[in-house]
Amino acid sequence: MNLRPRPSRPSDGSPGLPTANWVLIVMLMAGLVLLAQGGSQLHWAMASIHWPTAPGVILDSHVQAASGPAAPVYPTDAPSYVATVTYRYYVAGRPYVGHRRQFGEPSLGSRHSAQQIASRYPPGSRVIVHYDPAHVERCVLEAGVSWSQLLPLAIGLLLTTTGGVGVLRLFRTDRAFRLRAVRQVH
Repeated sequence: MNLRPRPSRPSDGSPGLPTANWVLIVMLMAGLVLLAQGGSQLHWAMASIHWPTAPGVILDSHVQAASGPAAPVYPTDAPSYVATVTYRYYVAGRPYVGHRRQFGEPSLGSRHSAQQIASRYPPGSRVIVHYDPAHVERCVLEAGVSWSQLLPLAIGLLLTTTGGVGVLRLFRTDRAFRLRAVRQVH
């Protein structure tokens, strides 16, 4: 008795992949996107450690409810909030305005966590701004790596590995299925 699953085929006779196969492909693609985004954020976070600094001042810091593309994909009873920080800094006598607290920072969270972040940056307070010497307008208040850069990478790695292994197994199983069919014909 053979207990190995046979590759599934669409039951309606139409060409195409079964739903389980599409799920694996979507997992693989989502994982690759997360790896690319997380890798980019990690790159900038690591680079920002070595950037020069400039004195700055907080112009605005507040909490707002997330809406639009930043809102959660799945509606929940609890709204999401984001801390928005705006600051000005000067490089070579020229003023710049920045909004980034850290690279890869989580954009959604509870009101409490957003208020904690905003309260660390009261308007009028002095801050140290790290800026990219090649693109002075690229700046960040909190330089370096934190868990928020590593989380998308970890999830992306998990999805890419799971989806990739699944897709490879599908191709191997499908190839074996076709080889058995050719052997049976001959």
